[in-house]
Amino acid sequence: MPAMLSIQGAVCLALATAKPLNIGDTTTTTTIDVLMPTDGPDVLPLLELDPASRVPVTVATGIAPEVEARRRLSLATAHGGALDLPAAPPAPTDGVATADSARVTVVNHHDMAITTVLVTGEGDEPEGNVGAGSLERGEFGIFTVKEGWSGRVALNVAGSPVTMGDESLIEGSFTDQGHAVIGDINVSYVDGFTVPALCWCNENGRSAGCSKDLHKLMECPTPNGHGACRNPSRGLNVSEPTAFFEPCFYQGGAYTFDWDHEANSLNGFCPDEQYTCCIGEHFAQPSLALWSNTWSMDTLSANVRYSHLTWNCPLSASSAEHLLHKLELDAEKTIVDIGCGWGELLLRAAKTSGTAAVGVDTDAHLLARCKSSADQQNIEIELVNMAGREWKDQRDRAVCIGSSHAFGGTRQMLERLATIVPQGRVLTSRGHVLGEAAVERVRGRAWRGGAVPEEYCGAV
Repeated sequence: MPAMLSIQGAVCLALATAKPLNIGDTTTTTTIDVLMPTDGPDVLPLLELDPASRVPVTVATGIAPEVEARRRLSLATAHGGALDLPAAPPAPTDGVATADSARVTVVNHHDMAITTVLVTGEGDEPEGNVGAGSLERGEFGIFTVKEGWSGRVALNVAGSPVTMGDESLIEGSFTDQGHAVIGDINVSYVDGFTVPALCWCNENGRSAGCSKDLHKLMECPTPNGHGACRNPSRGLNVSEPTAFFEPCFYQGGAYTFDWDHEANSLNGFCPDEQYTCCIGEHFAQPSLALWSNTWSMDTLSANVRYSHLTWNCPLSASSAEHLLHKLELDAEKTIVDIGCGWGELLLRAAKTSGTAAVGVDTDAHLLARCKSSADQQNIEIELVNMAGREWKDQRDRAVCIGSSHAFGGTRQMLERLATIVPQGRVLTSRGHVLGEAAVERVRGRAWRGGAVPEEYCGAV
């Protein structure tokens, strides 16, 4: 069922199979319907775009300087992505596209204006709102692409350039892959990061990309001075991202290094070729009922994300009890869990020992779940909605599992924990042994039902 587009904190790019757009149509009398998944199970409400908010159709007067500048850039490659497809991939299991064109709708509901530039790599130039431009909050543009097209949309906040080669990218193609004309879309932070982007298939909710604003999670170690965090792994034969990009490294996430194959999760899995891509964080997400085996931690709505999990890592109750025992807690001790999520381990610590507990996390929805659980069990706990790196107070004990990125990496995490707990014990994930990216990947697979060793979860 069609549904109304109202996405707070996001720029939306909807790639939908359609008849070629009438370039002279300013859509002054009709609404534009875009199919989009929402929080409720199996609910696809109507997205209505206000025609008055559409920016004027681009009149072709030559190649825009920004487009020409980007064409001269030497960019890294998201191997296996929409712009680097194999010659003849396996036939898709969910059907194939039959349309001979695709329509792209770009909507800005970010908290500031957005600068964009669309650059075609192969095929005919799109029609409609093309080239370079900016969108104020609430404005949108439309362009259509035909068979054989591939290209990139570079993104940055207004006032910052999109021609440095370090910007967040939405990469797309609508090409003959050997057995049919199929659309593909992925989000790439291989060159760098400016703003978060998440894309999904409207029909089934499969997604690719990452809606986490990495600038808010930690300070960029490689800023380019123009709003972007340059990716130091670009062009390198690495198998894991650096700490800054690590939060977006999971199956169906964004490309965080060149060979991050699992980030291209939409190719051949969206029969109707209708996609939505949103730039920004905290917006409507696909419902759990729409997902198959491409779930990712970042792409579920707040009311279903992790809802079937007790732990946010592969851990048994007996192992949790063992870890808490090693912390040597009692009613005279104080403890803080940085990156606590819904705080299951912290709640058990407070309940069994009476220790004064504080949970710190940036996700208000998960903290709300923690508070609800604490209230039901009559457990006293303090919850703080803030970035982990901002926590300065000392405690007798500390927990930080899977959140080293909040401090800039494992070494920085351990250094900070040493100041938070100058004398005592801390519980951390074994990222300093396995690499935090490995822990994140294990966790992502585990909560989809895979078997992984529970000892990967923590070490005291």
